[in-house]
Amino acid sequence: MAGLQHQWLTAVGVLALMPAYATASRLKESLGLDDAWVLLSASLSTASGARRAAERRPEVASLLAVGAATRTRFRPGPKDPSWFDGDNEPEEALPGAGHWLRHMRDVPLRFFHEAMSGGPSEAWQTHYPAVGHSLQTPEDSVLREANQQWRLTEEGWIREQSPRLDGARRGATKASWFDPTVNDVDAFGRRDPPPLGSAKRLVREEYGDLWVERSVNTTIKCPTRGCMGRSMLQAFDPSTEEATNCHLNVLVFPTDFDNRHSRENIEFWRVNGFVVQSECSVGESGCTARRPLVSCLRDFSVDDLIDGNGAMLLEGKLNGMVDECPYEGNLLSSVAQVTCLVRQKADMRPSPPTPAPPPELSDEAQEILKTCRLYSTPLRCREPGCTAETALTVNPTMAYFGGTFTMNITFVITDFDQSESEEQIDFVSLEGRGTLAEKVTPNRNQCPCNTGLLDASVSRETFRVVQEVDVTKEVLKAKPLKVMAKISELVDECASNGYLLDGIVEVACTPPDNFTLQVLAR
Repeated sequence: MAGLQHQWLTAVGVLALMPAYATASRLKESLGLDDAWVLLSASLSTASGARRAAERRPEVASLLAVGAATRTRFRPGPKDPSWFDGDNEPEEALPGAGHWLRHMRDVPLRFFHEAMSGGPSEAWQTHYPAVGHSLQTPEDSVLREANQQWRLTEEGWIREQSPRLDGARRGATKASWFDPTVNDVDAFGRRDPPPLGSAKRLVREEYGDLWVERSVNTTIKCPTRGCMGRSMLQAFDPSTEEATNCHLNVLVFPTDFDNRHSRENIEFWRVNGFVVQSECSVGESGCTARRPLVSCLRDFSVDDLIDGNGAMLLEGKLNGMVDECPYEGNLLSSVAQVTCLVRQKADMRPSPPTPAPPPELSDEAQEILKTCRLYSTPLRCREPGCTAETALTVNPTMAYFGGTFTMNITFVITDFDQSESEEQIDFVSLEGRGTLAEKVTPNRNQCPCNTGLLDASVSRETFRVVQEVDVTKEVLKAKPLKVMAKISELVDECASNGYLLDGIVEVACTPPDNFTLQVLAR
């Protein structure tokens, strides 16, 4: 018992560093502990688990106390030779160094699955968050357990429907009693994804918008007792088309199907030699003025029954007891309809239309287009506190056609480091528009301290003061654009090409989108 207790105390120390499930397995295999000890060790694998176990079981609290004392008493110190094995020096290890196995975990396969989306029309459920994921009521916990089961199949991930069994209760009957699908809405209002192969799902797949629902029908009839009616139905053309989600419906006109005296029914329905229904009991007599169509076969999947030519041979055989009240001279008179999703094969699909080339520009249009270019002129002066003026002539022709003109003004960085208070560009203005910028500075001086000079091999940096200002109205006046700029008195060194204020004014032209049409319409 003493040896077992010593093993247990050792296990308690190991548990602080290992996941519960791994610890329990190793204790059971290597130490030979029984299931009770294994379960107890698993519950103590975390601080919270140990605390809860100690609160519930006094003997656990005492074991923890003994274990803590044992670890303190028997842990070797740093100077103990047994503490150093020649390969490791734990007293010098950095906190947190190495791999922290506590945070290593496997990720389930569903974590990597990206569920199909319903697009902008609706949201479909995914693995996460699950059904009932954020619902807290007891009933929703039942929903979470019974209704959230994703399973990986050969066709992909599907969510299996599990019936919810509601016990007897007083009060009004819930909506789920009438329609279980109301429980398939999760906390975010998302419904189940449509079943694999359904039309609703197919249209969301690649090239899904090319699917077209097509229905083809035919009549199957015969006039005598015990006769067999046959009809060939062509569902689609496999040479140019592909089809899926095909379903067959068969509707029958009542004749002698009242079953009053004998087995008055249709013995079977066959598709390409395969029986798809046996003994269809219509249960209606045609010996009355009222002859509604009665369903014998409804939404029967025939994807695997259609032959390689996209055709089906439909056959129906009457029982020999059907012998009166024919419809339009036939004891068996029915309508068969097959509905499929059909689209053209990949190699038969039309290529996207090639956009029409733009119309060739006339000589006049080309000349007008040449006027829409980048216009520029320098804006500079040499002395401290000087004012620079310039006039830029811009061809306004494109402005008459709806083109736009934008202005940019850029300056070279000279003495703008603010070392002597206000070293700045006081203002930049455009005649007829007013001030475009004022009190602007990059807070820099490229020249080395106390020299005021910059090596000629060093490229000068610039900064933009006016950016993308629309001057179309000014251009339409067909007058030169007069721009003025002034620097402060303290800008007195690090000149650029001899100019303390050295800038450039640019006006860019952009033609309208319909420029070609406007020219052609003239």
